[in-house]
Amino acid sequence: MTVGVKNTGKTAGKEVAQLYIKSPSSRMKRPLKELKQFAKTRLLEPGEQEHLTFILSLKDFASLDEKTHSCSVAPGQYEIIIGGTSADARLMVIGTKARLQVRK
Repeated sequence: MTVGVKNTGKTAGKEVAQLYIKSPSSRMKRPLKELKQFAKTRLLEPGEQEHLTFILSLKDFASLDEKTHSCSVAPGQYEIIIGGTSADARLMVIGTKARLQVRK
């Protein structure tokens, strides 16, 4: 998954893009969204853009089942959210979102 990060400010700066995965509801307790990866841009001048690439694997979607002591991927629809911070309310509005359907 590749995203473009653009410096829309008036001064040069760096940004950290954070990739979160929001799991479908399941019998296992999981956080609302989990930070899976992050990447930092180089120093970007005003108006300059850089593309950051995230490579996801099956383990990024897996969770530990404490009853069976094994990892599994629950079927359902996952959301992939990329933004500057999880606490930023704008993350869901202006962040890059993708949906992934997992079937058994």
